[in-house]
Formats: sequence, C-alpha cells, structure tokens
Amino acid sequence: MNTKMIENTADHFEDEKYLERLSRKTPSSVWVLVIENKYGTQITAHSTAQNANNALYAYCAEWWDEFITEKYGVITELDRAEVIEAYFDYYASFHIYPEWYLLEECKLDDNL
Repeated sequence: MNTKMIENTADHFEDEKYLERLSRKTPSSVWVLVIENKYGTQITAHSTAQNANNALYAYCAEWWDEFITEKYGVITELDRAEVIEAYFDYYASFHIYPEWYLLEECKLDDNL
C-alpha cells in the first residue's frame, strides 16, 4: 500500500476541516461585561447580549443575600431585570465599596 498517498489524503482532510473552520462566520461584535466590587474587577466577553445578561444575572443570584431580600423581596419572585437592578441598587447605596457593572457591545475590527 502506498503510505505517501494515505498521508496526503489525511493532510487534505485536515486542510478541509481547517478551511471549513475559517469560513464560518465570525461575529462582528462581542458584548463586554465589567463588574466592579470590593475584590476587584471582573471582565468577560460574550458572543451575544443574552449570554452577557445571563452571566450578569448569575453573578447577582450567586451573591444575593438575606439583606437584599429584606429590602427587595425573595429572588424567585423577581424577574431577571429586577434582580439585577435590585442587587446593584443595594450595593451602590448601602456599602463602603459600591458595586457597579457596565455592559457594552464592542465592534470587532476586521482589519487586524
């Protein structure tokens, strides 16, 4: 059997997979989420606004505590937007280290 032919076929197959990956549409923008708290800054990039909002909600839900519940209610009774607003409103007004977030769409430069 001609091993050179097999190697070339395998290389060709790998080249096709590589070209296929390159030809997939790349996003024209990303959503950047910045969360600042007393421990530092957390910066993440997301392919969609929905993914970024999901990450923001997950952050708020993770750190939700009984003091926020006292002021705004049980987290399960609020919608996602209310949870995010209540969380950052609470930490902006009641703590020495105010927390805040920024969520922005950033266009990708195709010329790089």
